[in-house]
Amino acid sequence: MEEATAELILGAAPPVIPSTFGDMTIYRGTAVTLQCIVSGNPLPKVSWTLDDMPVVNSDRFSLGSYILDSGDLVSYVNVSNIRVEDGGTYQCIAQNTHGHAEYLGRMNVFGPPLIRPMPDITAIANKNLTIKCYVSGYPIESIAWEKGTTRLPTNHRQHVSADGTLAVENMQEGIDGGEYTCIVRNPQGQGTRSKVLVTVKVPPSIDPFEFPKLKQGRRALAMCGVSGGDPPMAISWQKDGQPIPHELDADITFPSSFVSMLVIARVSPAHNGNYTCVATNPAASVSSTAELVVEVPPSWLIEPKDSSVVLGESVKINCQTDGTPKPTVVWKKQLAGAVIGHFLYVNLNESYTRTFENGTLLITKASEKDHGHYLCQASNGVGADLSRLVFLTIHVPATFDEESHEVSAEMDESTTLECRARGDTPMGIVWIVGEKRLDSMSDNRITKNDFDSDKGMGSRLRIVGTRRRDSGKYTCIATNEYGHDTLVIRLKILEKPESPGHVKVNGVSSRTIQLSWKEQFDGNSKITKYSIEYKNISDNWSASHLLDLPENTTVTTIKDFHPAYTYQFRLYAENALGRSESSQVATATTEEEVPSAAPLNIMVQATGSQSLEVTWQPPKHSRRNGELKGYYIGYKILNSSSPYLHHTVPYTGDNEEQHVLSNLEKFTMYSIVVSAYNRRGTGPNTNEEVVRTLEDVPSAPPQGIKVAAISSQSIMVDWLPPPFEKLHGILQGYKVVYRLVPDSDMENESKESIKTTTVLSTTIYNLEKYSNYSVQVLGFTRVGDGVRNEPIYIRTHEDVPDPPAGIKALVSGLNSITVSWLPPLEPHGIITKYTLYMRYWRDGKETRHQIDLPPSRLSYEANNLRTHYEYNFQVTAWTSIGEGPGSTDLTVTPSDKIPAGIISFGEKIHLIWNQGAVLPCKSVGFPKPNTEWQHNGQNIDDAGSMTVLSNGSLHLNEVQLQSAGNYTCQVINHLGSDQITHNIIVKAPPSSPAIYLLSSSSRMITLEWKTESNGGSSITGKTIHLKREFEEWHRKDVVGRDNTVTIGNLLCGTNYQFYLTLENKIGKSDPSQVIAARTGGRSPVKPASEAFIVLNSTYVTLNLSAWQNGGCPLKSFVIDYQIREQTIWKTVANSVNPSQGIFRILDMDPGAHYILRVTAHNEAGSTTAVYNVATLLHIGQTEDPQSVYGEEKTAFYKNLAAIIPTIVGLLLLLILSIVLVIFIRRRKSKQYPYTYKEDNNIKKDLTAETALICEHVEKKLRESACSMSPEHCGALRRESFNSNRGWQAVPSRLAANKDLMSDACPYATYTICPPPSSSSYDLLSHLSPTDSSQDNFYHSITPVAAPKQGNRSTPFPFPVTDLPSPESQQQKGLPGNQMRPQFRGRNEIRGIVGGIQVMPKRNLPPAHPNLPLGRKVLPPRVTSPPGGRALDRKRQSVLSNATDISSNHEELVRAYDNYQQNPAAIEEREITVTVSPARRRLETDSEENSATDPGILRFTQTPPTVNEQRESTCIMPAYSQEELAAHNMITAKRPSISSGTTTDQDCQPPKERHKRPRRTRSQTSVQQRRSSQGGKSPRTPGKRRPSSSSTDEERTPSPTDLPAYQRSTSDTDSPQSLLGGGVRKQRCSAEELRHKTSLSSDPGDMSDGLKVSDDDDSSRIVINIEGEAEEEDKGYTHRYTIV
Repeated sequence: MEEATAELILGAAPPVIPSTFGDMTIYRGTAVTLQCIVSGNPLPKVSWTLDDMPVVNSDRFSLGSYILDSGDLVSYVNVSNIRVEDGGTYQCIAQNTHGHAEYLGRMNVFGPPLIRPMPDITAIANKNLTIKCYVSGYPIESIAWEKGTTRLPTNHRQHVSADGTLAVENMQEGIDGGEYTCIVRNPQGQGTRSKVLVTVKVPPSIDPFEFPKLKQGRRALAMCGVSGGDPPMAISWQKDGQPIPHELDADITFPSSFVSMLVIARVSPAHNGNYTCVATNPAASVSSTAELVVEVPPSWLIEPKDSSVVLGESVKINCQTDGTPKPTVVWKKQLAGAVIGHFLYVNLNESYTRTFENGTLLITKASEKDHGHYLCQASNGVGADLSRLVFLTIHVPATFDEESHEVSAEMDESTTLECRARGDTPMGIVWIVGEKRLDSMSDNRITKNDFDSDKGMGSRLRIVGTRRRDSGKYTCIATNEYGHDTLVIRLKILEKPESPGHVKVNGVSSRTIQLSWKEQFDGNSKITKYSIEYKNISDNWSASHLLDLPENTTVTTIKDFHPAYTYQFRLYAENALGRSESSQVATATTEEEVPSAAPLNIMVQATGSQSLEVTWQPPKHSRRNGELKGYYIGYKILNSSSPYLHHTVPYTGDNEEQHVLSNLEKFTMYSIVVSAYNRRGTGPNTNEEVVRTLEDVPSAPPQGIKVAAISSQSIMVDWLPPPFEKLHGILQGYKVVYRLVPDSDMENESKESIKTTTVLSTTIYNLEKYSNYSVQVLGFTRVGDGVRNEPIYIRTHEDVPDPPAGIKALVSGLNSITVSWLPPLEPHGIITKYTLYMRYWRDGKETRHQIDLPPSRLSYEANNLRTHYEYNFQVTAWTSIGEGPGSTDLTVTPSDKIPAGIISFGEKIHLIWNQGAVLPCKSVGFPKPNTEWQHNGQNIDDAGSMTVLSNGSLHLNEVQLQSAGNYTCQVINHLGSDQITHNIIVKAPPSSPAIYLLSSSSRMITLEWKTESNGGSSITGKTIHLKREFEEWHRKDVVGRDNTVTIGNLLCGTNYQFYLTLENKIGKSDPSQVIAARTGGRSPVKPASEAFIVLNSTYVTLNLSAWQNGGCPLKSFVIDYQIREQTIWKTVANSVNPSQGIFRILDMDPGAHYILRVTAHNEAGSTTAVYNVATLLHIGQTEDPQSVYGEEKTAFYKNLAAIIPTIVGLLLLLILSIVLVIFIRRRKSKQYPYTYKEDNNIKKDLTAETALICEHVEKKLRESACSMSPEHCGALRRESFNSNRGWQAVPSRLAANKDLMSDACPYATYTICPPPSSSSYDLLSHLSPTDSSQDNFYHSITPVAAPKQGNRSTPFPFPVTDLPSPESQQQKGLPGNQMRPQFRGRNEIRGIVGGIQVMPKRNLPPAHPNLPLGRKVLPPRVTSPPGGRALDRKRQSVLSNATDISSNHEELVRAYDNYQQNPAAIEEREITVTVSPARRRLETDSEENSATDPGILRFTQTPPTVNEQRESTCIMPAYSQEELAAHNMITAKRPSISSGTTTDQDCQPPKERHKRPRRTRSQTSVQQRRSSQGGKSPRTPGKRRPSSSSTDEERTPSPTDLPAYQRSTSDTDSPQSLLGGGVRKQRCSAEELRHKTSLSSDPGDMSDGLKVSDDDDSSRIVINIEGEAEEEDKGYTHRYTIV
């Protein structure tokens, strides 16, 4: 395998040397640098040569390079202390991988001639020789060559070049060899010579040799003889350019020093190749080559084999051979039907058959004729031919002769479909009818019959009694082992056509109506014609008209209708089988026509140079042909070929209308027309009114302006008038504006001068000589000046200069005087020279000297003067015109006393900011004077930014603005002093300008600018930088000399930002502040729908001209619409040109409601208007005329499409709810027959007792401001829960008492109290009354700590608000320990309220994962005390209450641990009470949630956790109000049994529990129990509320039989009761309980006690609560289960 590697370099380029050094001539001892700048990619490498010898670093030569920022390489050679031998030709050579470049340059060094040493040369006979004589030294006069003593050339083969190159052609041995001498001479006669020895050698000459053609195994012999060439001679052999390998066993011998023999004993194909004999001597190396070829007969590399191929596919039959020479392979095919041995060559000219170079035969598309025997035969003329016979098999897949065809049949007839397939058998045929297989269909009308054919198989499909549905595609699929094919038969069932569909009115005019329809099913027979039947809506169809149309028509226009009539249409289609039924009826109303008259009394008046005012009156009512919508004001330039431009003016009434056309061409004749339009269109124009806009100034300067100087003080200006269309008025004349332009940046421009003329040429006189002037020309009208041309600059001719501005002559030496002068103030041209006149008198004779000095010379020192002679000096200046007047004469006498003096002049000097300058102060004097400088009177130290030079001048490093002022130079010696003063003016860029908005229009903004300083130079340029919001900054140069900047060509109604920079001849100022401004105009203003929209039945016309452009021209409209009640917008057009005026939306349905959205765009933005429209019905009205142009949606109760499904849905929901309620009630009525059983068959109506006691509690709670202990039940309303509506109140006997409602809930750590301002309060007023959400009620509840009772903290798991402090409670006269936190917010409350169990909504999420709120609990058991009737007469106190015991976290953990150690079974015996169905339904609501809660009775799963709530039951007997009031006096003194008792922490769980057998107890009513007591009642007759209860005997469920919520008895820790009495139940054993009760803080004050049952039921403790000294109260014993 061969591999190659290449490097791709992007931007690759060969070396280029764009910059080099040139030829140079220098002196010895100097230094020079030669450099070449080279570019290329990759970066080239550079080398240097001197006279073809490499240049290397040495003590005087230094080479180096560096790279420029542009990426180019700079290579250099530094030569120091130049010598003569350093002269010569230097060459820099740059090379990279893509090429090389070189440059040669010569360096001549002044000095005597020098020849570089030349080495001896060996030349080759019969070849050319060139010898270069490298010479240095300069100048060189001649370079010559000699051979021996003979000057060359001596024959035609010798040539000597001027640069010292000797060339000898065709060197001859024995003639041209010898010693050659190069002789060099210079003009001074100096010369040198150098010799070189040339030896001529003859190269070898080899006699040709060759190999004969050899068979494999023969011997090969070759002899290489060298017939010529100088010795010594070396001969070698190579094969294919390499030494002959040893493995080839080639024998090489040398019979003589000039002959070599190559012998190969036995040749093989490995010896094939080119053999080369190489002869070498000192002159050259030559070679001769011959090819050795070993012939080998053919042999197989890949032998052919039998093959097979599927018809139409490609097949290759390999036939690869080897041999030398390469064998020729031919393919033959046996004749069809012939015996083996009769073959014909395979025709390779066919496009699908060819052979490869290796002999392989390729058939690209195999056909059936390719089937048969093939012979591959190879031959190369060596040995016998090689051949092999193979067989090619062609397999034919299942194939149909066609892809598809059609079959037609009439309706209700029979037809047969047939398909025939070719191909190898076996073959299968399957029919697909539509998308289903025939064998999966159950239609017995279709039968299939397969049959064999000559070349394959066929199948017939017969259909009996054709139907329309039989039309379609029938697919016949034939399959065999080698492929499959498909034949599609399309069956058409012919019948009469269907009536045309989607008949619509596409267009309506006042005289025509266009109808369109869609062709429906044509019965599979071509439609022959359509017929349209139409009539007036008031006529019968018998009076209709019939119109026949060609078969290919689906749109037609019917003419000759009356405007504003309504017509009806219906259509028929007809084919060869008959005529269709009629289509649906379409209705259309013709439109109004356009106004037939133009507006009246049109008048046009010019109001400005670009505005016209147009007034008119509307046309007569009889000619308006509808309601006018507005007017079009058309205007154009008179006689212009362009169409009228129109402005739209809305119709305002029958009064005179007025409109102003603006932005017109100035001083131009306009043609004005006015037309009116209505919903239908535009009426005729008025007669043309012609008027001209007012005059204005020209907007273009004169043309062809030429300026020429005619003298030193005058110029001539010629021009042509401005273009006529730019005059904008009557031209009154021209003004030529010219200004002197200073030649120096330090000078300010002068003021403008103006010359007025009425002709096209003028001459300006009295100008400054040889001065530059700017010239501008403008035309003016009566309105004012027009636009100037760009300045043209011209300079006046030269003249003789003024005299020098000043002259000084000072004694500078014993015999010398120095004269200095200033240039003329007005040179009047270019100073060419100065002439100094010097004269003196000797012996009364005047001697004159005239000295011409160059213009750059401003001083002259006259030497060799005579002492005490008076010398007079005068200076003149010259221009090309001549000599100017002389300066002032000065007379000076040389002396040996030389006082201090200053030759320089004090001047007014303009300096540029941030640049350096030198202030001259050249002095004379002896001794040398001292020089001192002052700036504005202050001495200058030689430090900082100022330096005093050695010649006394002052150097300013960087001139700043504060550098301006007077600089005084003073020189002093003991003979005198002198001083000069320079006045320095510093020129700087302008200061940052401040810009202000001056005015703005729709396309233009004018800004005003101010700057504190122009930097001492006139403002030469202003650049405004501007940008729109969110775009990049753009700059614009401003023309003009005033302090305003006007920016035009801006976008209308667009916000811009600007800042300004100023520029003078020194530089550019800092930017100004950025200000914002907006061009006039705003986004388009949408029109009213009446002026914008014209309705029809199938299209809507939009009057685009009704839009107001907002002051900015409209650019385009985007029009969308959607069908009302849908959300998809359809874009009709997204770039409508406003100039078209009218736009129609077609293909709309009659009587349909649409929402139309039109967006208008201008440069200021876009405005979108939305219109609700309805197309007309066939009778010419909309479905709802009030909503055609309105933008209000249909009211819900009017939308039948919405209200009917809503009503039906509500009825179904109501019926479903009723059925569901009935089902639930019936289901619940069969479950949970709970009973409340008493010991000794005593039954009590708990509901009645609870209601009675709660009335008294309600009164007490009102008195105590809602401070309540958790074991009491407040006066609560009976509540019921509706699963659909949430909490609902149910009337009860307490319904009238709504002042206060409260509820004690599990753990009883809060009380629900009414708001302070409420006089009535509902139990669940803090709950959401109708909230049916299934969200977790506890998602925002956080545990808080309730007030501590004793030393126990009661957890409070809900948010608490309005929590009063004990102090505030005491201030209100309430006991401090009765404080309860108020509850606010939604929660889930569970308990028995007023004898009715209040349940939360079904399926509410629990407050705790182990014990959700909302569980039913079993009421506590109430039994007779063990003392029988004696104790029975002791009734419970009137307000004595009992609640279940609650547990804190520590107690429950101990109980759980004890249960784990002693898992004895616990039995609970309950007294059940049968509740009413209503109550039973309430108690069943949370059954499903309760099933998984093990409660607290048995710790079979997770025990309650910290802050977990448990349910409690508050059972209260029913007493009368009088008894409660009487008892209140007694119980107010009674101490609580819980006062001073031990806490739950003192109780330990029992160590052992005993299982108690289940037993039943009988029930009896309260009256029966009382009658057994002798009929005595403790209450006044009539005061006791009777109650009834069931006496049925029922089995008490065991803990495992009961539902989970019945097996849980949650308790609450009971603080002191509201009225002074109460108990706390604790989880203690009987012995512990007896001990605990004996530990009361004041047993003597307690008349209540605890009685412990003596029976074997150790799991029960009887708590007997007796009243204090009450005979009439019968004590009740409440028995509780203690866990």
